[in-house]
Amino acid sequence: MLRKRFSYILSAVLLAVLVGWFIFFYYPESIEINKIELRIKAMHKELASANQANVDLENIENKLLKERKRLEEVRSKFVEKDDLTSVSKKMEDFAKKNNLRMIDFAPVFEDYFADTSKTVIKELPLAITVRGRYLDIGRFVENWENLPFYLRAEEISIQRFTDSSNDLKATISSKLYSWNH
Repeated sequence: MLRKRFSYILSAVLLAVLVGWFIFFYYPESIEINKIELRIKAMHKELASANQANVDLENIENKLLKERKRLEEVRSKFVEKDDLTSVSKKMEDFAKKNNLRMIDFAPVFEDYFADTSKTVIKELPLAITVRGRYLDIGRFVENWENLPFYLRAEEISIQRFTDSSNDLKATISSKLYSWNH
């Protein structure tokens, strides 16, 4: 019986030592491990968020580059004041491509230089006269959007070139857009 009691006491002491060891050593370590795991999860979330932000930033930079390129294309279509001879030559070549002959290319400088506004872009009135067939004249004006500058037709007057000819003469009142430096 003494032996049984001793065995119970020894078992109780051993159990108390194990519980004490668990409480004083293992339990704080497991709490610390849980805290570290929570910090690691938080860092993973932050890393995932940073990666998404990086992807978003790259997408925004790509969009910005595309917009800058588009803006540069738009800007390049506005003519410099000194570049009208180039415009005249390009219009003559464009008329030839559309089976037309350019008869006249007349900027209306009085209106252009009379405008004293401080706008960045100015409209230069032009009178363009071409000779050719009706459909060719239509295609010519319709394809102005493909020109390397902004030109807008405002009014078109079409009449026969001569009474004995099938060719037509079209006078097109238009606006050319240029930088106002």
